[in-house]
Amino acid sequence: MFPQNPYVAGNPVGDSTAFVGRADVLREVLRVLRHAKNNAIVLYGQRRIGKTSVLQELQAQLPKKGSYQPVFFDLQDKAKWPLERVLRDLARTISDALGQAAPDLGITPETTFHQVWLPNLLNTLPAETSLVLLFDEFDVLADPGSEQAGAAFFPYLRDLLAINSKALNFVFVIGRNVDDLSNIALSLFKGTPAKRVSLFSHEDTINLVRLSEASLHWSDEVIETVWQLTCGHPFLTQHLCDKVWENLYDDEPDDPPIATIKDVETAIGETLDASRNTLEWLWDGLPPAERVVAAALAEAGAGIITDTQLEHLLYESGVRVVIRELQNAPQLLQSWDLIEQADGGYRFRVELLRRWIAEYKPLRRVQDELDRVEPVADNLYKAGLGLYRGGQLEAALPVLRQTISLNPNHVGASQLLADILLAQGQTGNAREILERLYKYQPAAARPRLIQALLALAQSNDNEDEQLKFYEQVLGLDADQPEAKSGRLGIWQRRGDEAHKAGDLETALTAYRTAHFDDKVAEVEQEIREREFQAQLKRLNEAEQAKRYEEALEQARQLAEEYSDKRDWADDLERLLRKNKLDDLYQHALGALKNDERETAQTLLVQVVVLEPTYEEATRYLHFAVTGTDVTKMMQQSVEELRECRQHEKDLEKAVSQYQQQVASLKNELGAKKKVLQKAEADLVQCSQRDKKSRQHERDLEKNVRQYQQQVASLTNELGAKKKALHQCAEKLTECSKKEKDLKQLLDNPQKQAEAKTVLKQSPKCRQYQAAVKTTWEANKRLDATDIQQLRKIARRLGLTHKQAADVESLYQQSKVVHQSQQQVASLTNELDAK
Repeated sequence: MFPQNPYVAGNPVGDSTAFVGRADVLREVLRVLRHAKNNAIVLYGQRRIGKTSVLQELQAQLPKKGSYQPVFFDLQDKAKWPLERVLRDLARTISDALGQAAPDLGITPETTFHQVWLPNLLNTLPAETSLVLLFDEFDVLADPGSEQAGAAFFPYLRDLLAINSKALNFVFVIGRNVDDLSNIALSLFKGTPAKRVSLFSHEDTINLVRLSEASLHWSDEVIETVWQLTCGHPFLTQHLCDKVWENLYDDEPDDPPIATIKDVETAIGETLDASRNTLEWLWDGLPPAERVVAAALAEAGAGIITDTQLEHLLYESGVRVVIRELQNAPQLLQSWDLIEQADGGYRFRVELLRRWIAEYKPLRRVQDELDRVEPVADNLYKAGLGLYRGGQLEAALPVLRQTISLNPNHVGASQLLADILLAQGQTGNAREILERLYKYQPAAARPRLIQALLALAQSNDNEDEQLKFYEQVLGLDADQPEAKSGRLGIWQRRGDEAHKAGDLETALTAYRTAHFDDKVAEVEQEIREREFQAQLKRLNEAEQAKRYEEALEQARQLAEEYSDKRDWADDLERLLRKNKLDDLYQHALGALKNDERETAQTLLVQVVVLEPTYEEATRYLHFAVTGTDVTKMMQQSVEELRECRQHEKDLEKAVSQYQQQVASLKNELGAKKKVLQKAEADLVQCSQRDKKSRQHERDLEKNVRQYQQQVASLTNELGAKKKALHQCAEKLTECSKKEKDLKQLLDNPQKQAEAKTVLKQSPKCRQYQAAVKTTWEANKRLDATDIQQLRKIARRLGLTHKQAADVESLYQQSKVVHQSQQQVASLTNELDAK
């Protein structure tokens, strides 16, 4: 039978024969779990060091060491999950591990998990049994980009740790040092014991290599070679031995082969190639500065390199690293078991890892990646720093931005640019720079980033945005007073507003978030009272609707949940009796329906004995005994009486209608009498108006005759005036002729005698002028009467059309005469002037 390769390359080996060593870790975990005041421990170590295998082994071994119920929960892919989803998945995993039904956390999983489901689950565990939650890859939630976990899961876990320290324990596995976690994660692990999962010891490495003793023989010398290459690194040791075993069994030997040093050295290249993806992942976990130092040390070879030699090597390679980073990088690499101090310098602990870095991550490639060799960036930063110290902030901004564009990892430039932007009030821009810096230099960025976030919170009017900024600050520093105060103030205000509006669930959530225990207790009591009243209402409604079985169940639930409200014994007794009565009564009715009268008698007798007036029990009992339904007969009599009363009402209604018709006819007759009386009065008035009209007609005829006489007189007077006007016109013509003659005589001195004769005659001309003026005055009143007035007079006089036309003609002639008079008067005035 072909043997099986005992080595497992890449996968966890917990709870299998491939798991070796870690006795110190398992022992420490048990010590913490057995301690009365500790219920959590942190296991930390570099990637691929075997932490998951330890958790799997704990899952298998803890039940054998005591009353433990371990549950493994991997957080690797849950960094972006919201809290409620993580809790639902965790609850399902716990239920599956304990063989329980799938949990239902309802619409508020955070509250249900913490306050209801988990406490109930712990209560169901056997006495002295402890639930141990094994959280793998826990540090993925501490990543700055994992806002869901940082803002919600860590604070939530702090509360879980305090639920029951005896019945609930935790083992957290993280892939970094505890001190490298964010503040919010550090606050969770404050005071929690921690145990480092490191490289295997020499003895454990030997045991791991000898897993294949039955199928592959290893000499001490060859095992020492493996130790020198892997230094007990579990992943690389498994991979190297796996390649050696596979290579030796390619030829399918009949007997177990013997591994040699050459076999080991041959497998090195294959091991590095096969491990590349895993080692890339380990490499990505290193900060930029540590990558540079690791690459420099790897290129230096397997020997020891001092700090001075490291600096010289970096300088010769053109890499410029901030001194603080250079000083801190070796310490971090030591903490991850990558290098160790020796003889005043450093060297790689794991030779295989050094060879892989030297081959796949040479310093020149790391240098290109980090852009540390660009001298322009460093010179620009120095120039920007000089401008800043000289107070030229605006001039320094573009220089520093160009520095960061050339070297995004330049800490000094990022810090200085953020300082200037904060001073100028450009808080948002400063925040973006500091958040980028925080990803690889949290300590350098944290104070300024907190300052920027607080400024943004203060300048924002939106509470949701303010809360977001405060939460981010508390993620950086869990004890930052301003952020804590601002956050608590918002939640308290929201709780008060929701409480005032009657939204108790929202108020409760807000108060719990703000840790206002008094308010939480008050609102919880109000919610309990509201739920009590609602259930009591449902109980009363069910009882009124005669759903006694439902009401009884509701009363039992109320008695169980609200025993402090009142003594429920009377209610339960009443509902039990009503439920029994209803059951007997309904069965009796069913028996009557099926013509089982004896059965019905028995049942109804029991009903009447318990409650004589219950429903219609006596009626149906009489019917069951006699076969006669008295109630039905009474109903018929009542129906006949009802019909008689209805007939009586119909007659009364008819009489009422007749009375209304008579009253209507009376009213109509009265109205017609009033109309007749009004007509008689109008007739009398018409007779009187007719008399007045005849008198007025006689007066009009008299006036017409007077008007006719006046017209005749005016006509004669007008004829006489026309004749006089004609004469005046002739005299005026004669005067005008004489005026011309006078003018000629006056112009000729020889004819002065004739001029005197003419002057003697001028008084007569004045007489004519006076006569004309008198005639014009006399006709002036006639000229003032217009055609319309003449027509009105003609209509009043009853003149014929011909007579009215004659009157209008005379008026027109008078106007002509008036115009002639004006001309005569004008000529007369001119003559007098001359």
